[in-house]
Amino acid sequence: MDRLQKLLRAGHCVLVYNLSMEPTVRWIEDKFKNKPLIVEATKLTLKVGFLLYEATEAFQIAMETPPAQTYHAESQPRMSGNQRSGAGICYCGAEVRT
Repeated sequence: MDRLQKLLRAGHCVLVYNLSMEPTVRWIEDKFKNKPLIVEATKLTLKVGFLLYEATEAFQIAMETPPAQTYHAESQPRMSGNQRSGAGICYCGAEVRT
């Protein structure tokens, strides 16, 4: 049941962020290539999640997400995940105060 909810949410994200469903469908086909029944059920659940939110018109706004800038590891300081989270929180706090 938990997996189905995640796939429904993934279909919702495809709709809200105006993404292509093809990369996710290819990933599903690669991951479960030996289990055609699971592939079909998983793809249908993803599409149902998309159609459910599209039919209810719960979200009137679709967001465009531009491609991310290339990331160069050499130019970034070496930080752990906790340090990066803390830095992000501090940055957001500074933006709110100004």
